[in-house]
Formats: sequence, structure tokens, C-alpha cells
Amino acid sequence: MNQDNPSHNATGKTLSDMPLFSSFRKSEDNLPLSERLVEFSDQFSEFVCVNAFLSEAFSNMLAEQEAMNDEIVRGAQYCAESLRTRSFELRRDLDRVCERYLAEHEQQLDPDGSS
Repeated sequence: MNQDNPSHNATGKTLSDMPLFSSFRKSEDNLPLSERLVEFSDQFSEFVCVNAFLSEAFSNMLAEQEAMNDEIVRGAQYCAESLRTRSFELRRDLDRVCERYLAEHEQQLDPDGSS
């Protein structure tokens, strides 16, 4: 989305002031692995819901073949950009959780480092 000319809602806030995902806050890497997995599951569920909404909206617009007004276009652009950004963030977070899981379980299997 073009930050030089952001869209505004009825309250005067720009769309960029209203995060689409409540889980945009940075995760703490020092959480116990079980808590981090639950947090990641919640984040992914939220992502799936937004993705499903956007997919359904696009599908309905195509089915109805209605002209899209500027508000719909800006909303779709905002959702698409948020999904793209969040996809990369979730991929990075998943990689970190997997690395941590493997490291912790390697320690449990071989606590002294010997083979």
C-alpha cells in the first residue's frame, strides 16, 4: 500500500494504523517451547481466517461481476499486502520454532554431546 497517500476510515485513522492481525506484535523467543507453539498456532489460525475472508471476497466479486469502488480496491490492496507480509513473517517464525525444537530435542537425546 502506498504510504504517501494512505486510505482513511470514518474515524480518520489510516489503514496502516489499524493492524489487520492482532498478532503483529513481536513474539518473545524466550517463551517455553510449549507456549511458543500455542502462540504460533493462534497466529497461524488468525492468518488463515483473514486469508479465507479475502479469498471469499474476491470470489464473490468475480461471481457478481460488479464494478469495484475505490474503497473495495483499497481494502483488497491492504489485505493482500498484509497477507503477503504476514506470510513471510510466519514462515520465518515457523523456521525459528523448528530450529529451536530440534535443538532442544537433540540436547535431550544426547545431553553430553557424544554420539
